[in-house]
Amino acid sequence: IGKGQVLEIRLFDDSMQIVAKCPVRCNKGAPPVEVIVDAVVDSSRYFVLRCEDEKKRHAYVGIGFRERDIAFNFKACIFDFKAKIDRENKALADAENRRRRKKLQDESASSENDHSDEYIPD
Repeated sequence: IGKGQVLEIRLFDDSMQIVAKCPVRCNKGAPPVEVIVDAVVDSSRYFVLRCEDEKKRHAYVGIGFRERDIAFNFKACIFDFKAKIDRENKALADAENRRRRKKLQDESASSENDHSDEYIPD
């Protein structure tokens, strides 16, 4: 479940009760996605999740998929979410940079206009 800049992977038991949550934070300063969801080296179907409780304690849980295409979709969803957040953050940063440049240009133009009224004797 993606909300804001956090993707939460939820693990359920047979009675559909949440057993563990793995928050994947995509904001600055957060651990890289590869640290939170780590693919097992010798298989494309198995992952280790860094789960977290309300007290911010961590536990590592291994999960596996029977089908490779489902495992690929799982991994692709995570990285697609991360890429979406990165694009949004870049767009916000670009907009902020444009706003700052425009402000500096406006200030520069107004300061040039202020000096045009000054009298400079010969």
